[in-house]
This record gives sequence, structure tokens and C-alpha cells, in this order.
Amino acid sequence: MGYLYLAVAKSFQLLAYNALTKVTAVEHTTILYIAHLDIHYATLTVNLELKWAILHNLRAIPVRSTDKPKRVVLRYSVQYEREEAAINEQFFARHGPEPPNKDFFSHIMAPNESSKMHIVLDINCNSHPTIDTNIIAYEVFKVRKSGNFKFEKIDAAACQYARKRCELIGVKWGTNRSLV
Repeated sequence: MGYLYLAVAKSFQLLAYNALTKVTAVEHTTILYIAHLDIHYATLTVNLELKWAILHNLRAIPVRSTDKPKRVVLRYSVQYEREEAAINEQFFARHGPEPPNKDFFSHIMAPNESSKMHIVLDINCNSHPTIDTNIIAYEVFKVRKSGNFKFEKIDAAACQYARKRCELIGVKWGTNRSLV
């Protein structure tokens, strides 16, 4: 989870330093909203001179990252096999906005002697076309329907199992082509 820094000033430059010491500089004239992962501290500068007093106008609010690649697995009953679009739409409505420019790929995993199916969502796969699938973040949700779809996040053990299954099956990042 990252942080959203909100600052109000007439004219300023915000320098935000993350854990990897990358610097993001943004200038704005009214209100600045910056979402950045792992921000440790921020420094506001006006006219190239540090103004520490302005830091009192800076508040950190936890937010989800919108550009970090991850793989989300949605486990649901086969009775909803024709509702992929509705499941995806409701997932994004409840667990973060849909990535800009539809920057995700939805894999449908048919059941193998099971009453469960899976949607594997590769989030931000177009903006991150090559990644190491061994280190990418996984999230797994159990999907149920009672009127609307409900999403229950499952533990880290389920994430590790999903990672192994995706590797075994050969689910390629961001495409319907198989690795095998």
C-alpha cells in the first residue's frame, strides 16, 4: 500500500523520495495529489528554498497503488461461468478502480474435475509487459453471489498455491498464450 500526499499551496515543487531513492518532482498551482509507493518522506520547496513550515500542510493518507503489476485470482462456482464480465466489473468496483486504458488481461481457467472456475487477472500487464512471475504479488479471492458478487480475500497460503498452479499450467503474463 502506498500513500497519497495532499498539499495545498499557491506554487510549489514536491519532491517525493521512495525506498529506492527515486525522485518524483511535480509542480502545480493549486492542489496536488500524488500517489506513490513506499514513500518515506516528502519535501516541499518554494523558489528552490526549503520551506519546512509548508510540511504542516502535508498529510499522508493510505491508498492503493494504481500502477504496480499484480496477479489476482478470483475463484468462483461454475454456475457463474458466463458472468466473467460482471465478476470483473464488480471486483474492480469494490477493490480498486479498473486500471487506466483497460490495462489488464483476464484469463479464464476452466474447471478440472471441480465445481470451481478461476479468473486470473493480470493487472497493469500492458504497462509492465515483462515481469518476473516468481516475485509478482498475488491476491486470491473467493467469489460468492448473493444478489451482487461478494469477494472474500484468502490468505497467503492460497496465494502461494495459486502461484504454483499458474506456473504448472503455464499461464503467461498478459496474454492468452501458454508458456508450454
